[in-house]
Amino acid sequence: MVSRVRTIDFLPDIFRTTPNEQFLSATLDQLVSQPNMMKIQGYIGSKFGYGVNSSDGYVVESSKIRKDYQLEPSVVFLKKNTATAVDALTYPGLIDAIALQGGEASNHSDLFSNQFYSWDSFVDLDKLINYSQYYWLPLGPELVPISTNDVYNKTDFVMESVGNTIKVTANNLIIRGENPTITLLRGGTYRFSVDQASKIWIQGAPGTRGTDLVHSNLSTRNIDGLTNNGISNGVMTFNVPLSNSQVAGSYPSTQTVDLLTTLSWDEVNGQRLSEIGSIDGINSLQGKTIVFFGQPPTAKGYVGDFYDDDEYGGPPYEDGYYTDINKTIYYIDYTGNPVDPVVRLLPSKAIIQYDRIRV
Repeated sequence: MVSRVRTIDFLPDIFRTTPNEQFLSATLDQLVSQPNMMKIQGYIGSKFGYGVNSSDGYVVESSKIRKDYQLEPSVVFLKKNTATAVDALTYPGLIDAIALQGGEASNHSDLFSNQFYSWDSFVDLDKLINYSQYYWLPLGPELVPISTNDVYNKTDFVMESVGNTIKVTANNLIIRGENPTITLLRGGTYRFSVDQASKIWIQGAPGTRGTDLVHSNLSTRNIDGLTNNGISNGVMTFNVPLSNSQVAGSYPSTQTVDLLTTLSWDEVNGQRLSEIGSIDGINSLQGKTIVFFGQPPTAKGYVGDFYDDDEYGGPPYEDGYYTDINKTIYYIDYTGNPVDPVVRLLPSKAIIQYDRIRV
């Protein structure tokens, strides 16, 4: 058996007083004495909850409260302005702190009982409190009738000019109002009889020019399913398309190029700028991208370096390759004399199938 070391024995007799003995026994004796430890094994924590089996071996605590509330947090301290926990006070520690400050901690129910509680009425409290701001309808709002009786999938319209307005007759009944709004059903067939001096157009946007305000090359009068549009005498027939009739024309993205030309490959590539003049009204072609339109389906363009940039006539190229003209967007480069350079075409990127190209 290991003998116990008492630090008071190292003091002179005059200092071996009772207070010194108690002090040294509680401090230095604990440091110089041989450790007397017992190895234990068991769970520590709550015995209640998901995945917890209360019959498992738990460490035996020294008191009932420590046994009932092992490591149960009651107060968690967070780092300022964050959600990071920096410290925690267990439930037994909270009870001990209350008792240490002179509080009555023997009855936990009295200690933590609440004088207030939360209540959810399961109603809209705003309507309950501010009832004077609401109108109460015991039977609910009045019914709003919705009918399609006046809209037919086949109708014959007669359009007649009266001054600056159009009078419309449908199935021998005059539609009230000047320039009335006409409602059509998708999938329906409608005929518009016209007999007047001026033309009548059905178009997708207001205006007299018949072109889009932003893209002047786009017509607003090309209406899918409409025949004889813009007549002054005769019958226009409108087969109103279904909502999915143009799904095949919905392309995922749009490619943008600078120039579009109907010139052939040889009329651009290898030619002097003075001979080409301009393309699409553009004289400065350096760095522009271009696509060829109206070329034969199998048209090829030979890309290669010129033997002599000043003597460009004929097809004398070095180590070149062929490209598909109808499948390629080309980049325009100048070579040779900068005063009157030779135009050289280089592949920029491939034209994506089923994509739109905007010039």
